[in-house]
Amino acid sequence: MTPWGSVNSTVSDERLRSIQTLAWEKDAVKDTHGRPSFPKERAEEFHSPIVSRFLKDSFRDIEYPGGKSYAVVLTHDIDLICPSTPRRMINSCSWMAKGKMSDSICELRGRSGIRHPYSDLKSIAQKEEERGGHSTFFVLNSPKDHTGAGYPIKDIAGQLDEVRRIGSEIGLHGSYDAGQSVRKILEEKEGIERVIGVKVVGYRNHFLRFQVPASFENLEAAGIKYDSTMGFADGYGFRNGMVHPYHPSLGEKKRSNVLELPLAIMDCALYSYMGLTTGQGKGICDDLTRQTKELHGALVLLWHNTSFSDPRFKGWGDLYWNILDRVKEDGGWLCNGSELAAWWEKHSA
Repeated sequence: MTPWGSVNSTVSDERLRSIQTLAWEKDAVKDTHGRPSFPKERAEEFHSPIVSRFLKDSFRDIEYPGGKSYAVVLTHDIDLICPSTPRRMINSCSWMAKGKMSDSICELRGRSGIRHPYSDLKSIAQKEEERGGHSTFFVLNSPKDHTGAGYPIKDIAGQLDEVRRIGSEIGLHGSYDAGQSVRKILEEKEGIERVIGVKVVGYRNHFLRFQVPASFENLEAAGIKYDSTMGFADGYGFRNGMVHPYHPSLGEKKRSNVLELPLAIMDCALYSYMGLTTGQGKGICDDLTRQTKELHGALVLLWHNTSFSDPRFKGWGDLYWNILDRVKEDGGWLCNGSELAAWWEKHSA
């Protein structure tokens, strides 16, 4: 990495280094899940990848597959595959009130054992392939926890086989506390591998819970090749100032073998934590995509499967497809986590 020197920026060398190494998080306010809250008083520093911008000469010659100048990494966290009965009833009534009877009936399917729209992962993968890209589905393999998430991986084995045949990747969505335990990571990872028949190389922890450096050390011990947890739950932007993959520093002269694909935009951060409209969300996605293209970076998106079918999040699925259409027209590379990680490791060696 380029040595630190004078910075043509309003941000000091010290702050840049603090952001790059995540040292700023030591003094950050933590939420009830132990995650650092988005530093609103320093929002401008995190809404732009200032470390990648400072190091831009290191990345200016990057050319992605097919001569693409930047990448957009498509990911989905599958927290739920079917809502609770009360939620299905509420959603069904909501669709009925909008005059959408087919959606109302579809919402009730879970009660009869027919696949609920939440678990229709195939349609997401197909629409992505139509746009020339494939995504990573981070799936849980754990009992339902206090957040309401969790399911046996066998319950969606058929859907996972379908999306893999299309070209999507299956990654591990580690359970709430998994990042703190090599044993848990291995148990959940190996359980998924037995079901899908291929190695799991990608990881993102549920609720974006992560401990540095312990979680990176645990992932490496469990054989994980890349992680994409390091983002904001209650905001958007670049938690360590990077819009490029990187190997995290775990201390003096020690570098993790796990490649980090920094998460930049999460759907529920925009509509739930921040309370934004789809129009405001579009503006944010446009801005971060523009910055990513300028720096030849790799923008990581996270859209939950529920955002495509739940009436509470109407319009957010459409925004996702709008983003993909614009990136495709603009010449960006739509890829999944393992595709980017493999390419990056090969070309940065």
